[in-house]
Amino acid sequence: MAESCKNNQSTWRAAAVLAGSFAIAALAALSPATATGQVAAATEGVGPTGAKLPAMIGDRDAFLAGKTNDCPRCNLEKIEVQRRDLTGANLAGANLIGANLFSAILVDANLEGADLDGVNLSSANMRRVNLRHSIISSVNFYLADMTNADLGYAYGEQTLLLRARLQQVNFTGARMIDADFRLATVSGAKFANSYMGGTRWDEVNLRGLDLSGANFEVADMPNVILRGANLAGSNFTGADLYAADLTEADLTGTNFTDARLQAAIMTDTVTKGTIFAGAMMPNGDTNPGGTIPGL
Repeated sequence: MAESCKNNQSTWRAAAVLAGSFAIAALAALSPATATGQVAAATEGVGPTGAKLPAMIGDRDAFLAGKTNDCPRCNLEKIEVQRRDLTGANLAGANLIGANLFSAILVDANLEGADLDGVNLSSANMRRVNLRHSIISSVNFYLADMTNADLGYAYGEQTLLLRARLQQVNFTGARMIDADFRLATVSGAKFANSYMGGTRWDEVNLRGLDLSGANFEVADMPNVILRGANLAGSNFTGADLYAADLTEADLTGTNFTDARLQAAIMTDTVTKGTIFAGAMMPNGDTNPGGTIPGL
């Protein structure tokens, strides 16, 4: 199953890179005036993860000079803008690969469809930021405040969200592979139909959240709190849920094949159609089929 997870990761990564190469080729074909930073007209495009990109390309020189906070579809690779106030900035579809935005202010900023691969956003204020359809692989969000941010359908590998504030964040449809959510605060966040394969959640409080239809295969989730959470139709194949609190959680149709549920609390859980084949149950026994012995 771990091998299947790796194959899925490779497929999604290849698709994103291929789509990204078309976007880069389109930028390279722009006029010389655009390369020097002047605003240029362009056809409305589609980003690597399906984002609808703006038709206009911003003025890179004006942005770097601090004359404007708007630079949609600009090439801003490896820029250094630590602590800059980018409140309400329009950076939709921008190339920000390797940029340093440590402690930057991005409240209400639009980064839809942007490529943030390897960006440093630690300690950034990103309340209500729009990151829909963005690429956030290897991004450092350590201690970032992302309250009410929208990461719907974003794509990320090995993203660091350690101690990040993720209250009310929308992860619906996002694909976060091997991301680190340890010690993050996620109250009110939405994870429905997201892919969270191989992610880390040690002791995170997911109480009452909607994780329906989400995929947490081979995720590392010891001591997580899932009391009253909606896990209907979700996939926890091969996941480590040691000592997890699943009290009153809805596990209708949830797949726990080969998962570790040893010492988990499963009082008053809804288990209609739940799959436990090969799972290590709370009492330490391995379940050979779909029943729930020893609860």
